[in-house]
Amino acid sequence: MKEVRAFLLSPIPAAILGAIVSWASGGFPRPVSVAIFYLLLLYAAQLLLGVAIRAFLLRTGRRSATSFAFGGMAMTCIPSAAYLAWAAAQEPNSSSRAVVVLVLWLVLGCLTGLANWRLTRPAEVAATAAMGGKPTSG
Repeated sequence: MKEVRAFLLSPIPAAILGAIVSWASGGFPRPVSVAIFYLLLLYAAQLLLGVAIRAFLLRTGRRSATSFAFGGMAMTCIPSAAYLAWAAAQEPNSSSRAVVVLVLWLVLGCLTGLANWRLTRPAEVAATAAMGGKPTSG
């Protein structure tokens, strides 16, 4: 149940940050609509890549916040880099903008990975399970 809760809640801070950045840069005047759009994109990225990346991290014993941050970055980098490479090929003058957008998506993925780590705390669960106890919080 904790994993489902983390799946649903972890992209919310990243979606809010993405909406604030988009609104502050003059991209879109309605930050709530943009936040919902980012949230849906992050849910899709989690379904397509994030679940598999999280399973890989846990299977290989990588339970640190840094591992989850890099996992979140990979989760958003793969689809956004492919799309931005295609978009930059269509319009070569937009290459610098594509790099900025890629960095934004890397930050959003990192934030999603960190939120997932914080909500599930896999290292704490693994440590208490190894000692035969139950987690004290959660």
